[in-house]
Amino acid sequence: LGPRVLRTETTALTAITALQVRFGDLG
Repeated sequence: LGPRVLRTETTALTAITALQVRFGDLG
């Protein structure tokens, strides 16, 4: 359960960062 949760958190953080970068490029 630990590694799965950690992987989910990492994926979410990566997605948020990617969205921020994309919106930053658009803005």
